[in-house]
Amino acid sequence: MTATALRRLQADLGLHAPAPGTVDAAFAAALGVGTIVAWMIGNENPARGAITWALLLSLVIWQPLVEELLFRGVIQGILLGTKAGKASRWGISVANLMTSTLFVLVHLVNQPAAWALGVLLPSLLFGLFRDRTGSVWPSLVLHVIFNGAFFAPLVTQT
Repeated sequence: MTATALRRLQADLGLHAPAPGTVDAAFAAALGVGTIVAWMIGNENPARGAITWALLLSLVIWQPLVEELLFRGVIQGILLGTKAGKASRWGISVANLMTSTLFVLVHLVNQPAAWALGVLLPSLLFGLFRDRTGSVWPSLVLHVIFNGAFFAPLVTQT
């Protein structure tokens, strides 16, 4: 693979630093508000059983990393490369809407419908920052912090 092809793949998948000026006050607001909401919802979680450190590591680091690279990097990246994916509905790219719908459907495998549907808004937010910045890194940061805030109360309850 040539250096040019590698750079193109990196750009398509959003594996580069965010565009200058795109991680701004809106990102800071999303980070702050989202963290508070995730913490509040996590405090209401009727978790049964102890959460281990290995499970916490998976829920807060590994799962967001894999999910963001797959959903916002590969899937949303591919869709953004199409004319239809670049189109916007309600200020949200069709690529983001399609990726977020798939994200919810995948969460139905291990979660009740209400909880799976609960990932729709965060997913749309992650996708919005993928669109705005051209990078998966802001989405990954939000996902890690939100999951950490959501699952941290479970650790303190055990």
